[in-house]
Amino acid sequence: MVASLTTAAPATPGRGVGEALWLTMGGGLDNRNGYALVGEDRATVEVKGPDATEYLQGLITNHMPRISDKGGRVMFDAFIYNQTTGREDPRYLIEVNQRVKDKLMMMLRFYKLRSRVHIRDATEEYGVWNIWGEMGGKEDRVGWKAWQQDSRAPNMGIRALLEKGSKPRFESSEFVEAASDKYKLRRILEGVAEGPDDFVPDVALPLECNLDYMGGVDFNKGCYVGQELTIRSHHRGVVRKRMVPVIMSGERHAGVDLVDLDAKLGVRPQMEVIWNPGPATTSDQGEERRRRK
Repeated sequence: MVASLTTAAPATPGRGVGEALWLTMGGGLDNRNGYALVGEDRATVEVKGPDATEYLQGLITNHMPRISDKGGRVMFDAFIYNQTTGREDPRYLIEVNQRVKDKLMMMLRFYKLRSRVHIRDATEEYGVWNIWGEMGGKEDRVGWKAWQQDSRAPNMGIRALLEKGSKPRFESSEFVEAASDKYKLRRILEGVAEGPDDFVPDVALPLECNLDYMGGVDFNKGCYVGQELTIRSHHRGVVRKRMVPVIMSGERHAGVDLVDLDAKLGVRPQMEVIWNPGPATTSDQGEERRRRK
């Protein structure tokens, strides 16, 4: 399940311009069976205990019961894997970027209070992989510690946690391993934000980062930290900014390295977006001043 952990820092949402638009440029991607290590910059935190489900429910933008089926400002974007088996206490793995792991653990402990949960760093136990293409049955998931469909955008495939240092093995299908850079470029072409470079901690808003489109926000759940701003923005239809993939072309400049997508991935983007809003009119400027008051 995709989710974000938010903070209750106050903020005033702006007024949106037009309707939100979800674009992807991954139509030209080579989607033949493949897999890639997401990167060495991923960390895993385990939360376990009788109160683990209720505890996390009060901190994230998504709805914890969904995992059983498979401030308003974003602090961390995360994947949450349900590892509960039988009648044991609920156990979850939270996958985040390595750079925010320490801050995540500090926040989890801050809100723990009297909740009966145990929080520990499990980063050294798991590696994070992305698998795309046509898979077989359970025989292709041998050795996977946890996995889920990456629902953030089409063609994102499956996200899986494996024992650190091991690789996926496929018994009924042929898959080709790719470099971590290919996962990153696939993600960017699909318009999917990830990590603190995209979700700027304590600055980014869930809806501005398209978490509502990526299945990362539940607008019907109960209270959680930072809910007020998120739900208000949703019901007002006010989202000032959105993340969309953009490809810019032009002359090469000295000292600037451009990635040749055609050569690196065999990608020829199938969409071109040109936007020329023109200069702001006097009425537009006056309306903007009134909105700021």
